[in-house]
Amino acid sequence: MAVTSVVGVFTSTTYPSVIESIRLANSSDLGDFDATVSWTTGAGTTQAYLVRNFIVPEYSSVELLDNPKRIDIGDKIAIQCSVGSVMNIQVSARNITS
Repeated sequence: MAVTSVVGVFTSTTYPSVIESIRLANSSDLGDFDATVSWTTGAGTTQAYLVRNFIVPEYSSVELLDNPKRIDIGDKIAIQCSVGSVMNIQVSARNITS
């Protein structure tokens, strides 16, 4: 991420989704940095913070979910970091079609 504002990284479209995994990786050698990962509705209302101001040590990665999370159509997963261009996020999800 090159910015420090809130950035949507996954949107559930067409069908509800199951978020299987969310991983954060601090790819910087400049130190430990914090990140906030949130779940919002399509209207922008925050449903929950999956982590808030969570410190990720330099050159480390963390798994955020112990169990899968179901989100509705239009819901989003977003991230905000304290410093730009140091945090990477990977979201693994699948659609619920039946």
